[in-house]
Amino acid sequence: MEASFWSYLVRILALAAGLSVAGLLWGAASQSDTEVLALQIRVLRGEGLISPVGSRCSHALVVQISDETGRPVQGATVSFRLPDQGSGGVFRGGLKTDIAVTGADGQARMGAVRWNEAPGAFYIHVVAAKDRARAGIMVPQYLAGKTVARIHSAR
Repeated sequence: MEASFWSYLVRILALAAGLSVAGLLWGAASQSDTEVLALQIRVLRGEGLISPVGSRCSHALVVQISDETGRPVQGATVSFRLPDQGSGGVFRGGLKTDIAVTGADGQARMGAVRWNEAPGAFYIHVVAAKDRARAGIMVPQYLAGKTVARIHSAR
């Protein structure tokens, strides 16, 4: 009888130890997957870009998404929206919106765009989303007539 008691006690302790280890592992996993509370968008490349009308541009705009502590956010969905009218352009397939997902570095790149023939200033609307957090910014751009674009590119 005494041997079965000790055997039973050892099984209970082993089970308890296993649950403790599992709890530690679960806690570590849930800490790294915590919900993002706030997002920040920072333009890394392409703010105030001057492009010639009618030209094509790949990855004209690169942004970095970070959380409330400034750490890069992986897996955030980022949309880049061009204006419906006036200066602007279209993405692949004639669409006005392009979607990207951030990598481990928190960066998202706008897809290739074909600028239209309407010179002037406009904004690209950038919105990022992760969990319940959202952020948005307006990034200024300019389409220059062919003469102005030649002068600018010669510099």
